[in-house]
Amino acid sequence: MQIDLAVASGAIADFYAPEPLFDRVHRIAVRRAEGARRLDALLREGGYDAVAASYFHPALYPKVGHLFPRGGPCVLSFAEDNGLLRESDRARPALRLRSSLQRNEAARLVDLLELAGPVAPLEPWAPRFDPSETHAARAAFERLNPAGRPLVALHPGAARAEKRWIWERWFELAQRLEERGIPCAFIDGGESIGEIRRGVEERNLAARAVEPLPLRALAGLLSHASAFVTTDSGPKHLAYLAGTPTVEIYGPTDERRWGALFEPDKHIAVRRCAWDLMPEERDGLAENHQCALVEIDDVWRALERFLPRQG
Repeated sequence: MQIDLAVASGAIADFYAPEPLFDRVHRIAVRRAEGARRLDALLREGGYDAVAASYFHPALYPKVGHLFPRGGPCVLSFAEDNGLLRESDRARPALRLRSSLQRNEAARLVDLLELAGPVAPLEPWAPRFDPSETHAARAAFERLNPAGRPLVALHPGAARAEKRWIWERWFELAQRLEERGIPCAFIDGGESIGEIRRGVEERNLAARAVEPLPLRALAGLLSHASAFVTTDSGPKHLAYLAGTPTVEIYGPTDERRWGALFEPDKHIAVRRCAWDLMPEERDGLAENHQCALVEIDDVWRALERFLPRQG
């Protein structure tokens, strides 16, 4: 069976390209006209029996929905993604799956693919690093942590403002770790690297700020960390693959859907959200008000589980 992957992100395409999971990996930025043309050619010439278009959001559908006509490959898609009907639910031919949003996303994707045929049971998977990648990850870790002590990685970034923790608390957490004699390093996708460096310097911390890395290099580096503290973000999934314990700060998103499927004892979700606020009660609150409810002590208690014992 031929299985191809088409993704908009070049970083994700580069991550999967060396792996034997897919026959072909395509990077197609469908929001651009050229991307829509490439997707059109791929669907017409690829000879596919089915196309899993799981996240067919309204902003995307007007640009590429016409590429999925009747008579083309069967389209597999979630119905009412995020619980809401979309234009594409009514306008395109597809096999649509209604699925619980409290079910882990990896399991939901299996449910979706099973519309086309049997799917083998899910099993843990990890990237296959070649010797040069393994050596580079070890060397990068040793530069960060020449003493070879247990190191905690911190990731303050998030794709959306409502998923971000209070900025100052990241540095308070780094200070607590240093007072405990545990080195830490900040890992970020690049937008906040300058702010991180300023925060470290202003507080006279020893923590290092890691330059943005390709996803495979980041996964390799995380494999050497003792723990990873993060928002609900993309790098936490790299930590899952690397086998690194995580402490995850959640606000509006649900760890039952977006958290780890395997080894639940190694991954702790921290939340203090008030889900029952009326609209008038939310008026005037910061976008990240749910994450802001999480105190540093909440995160520290979860993190201590993965830290070396004192004495």
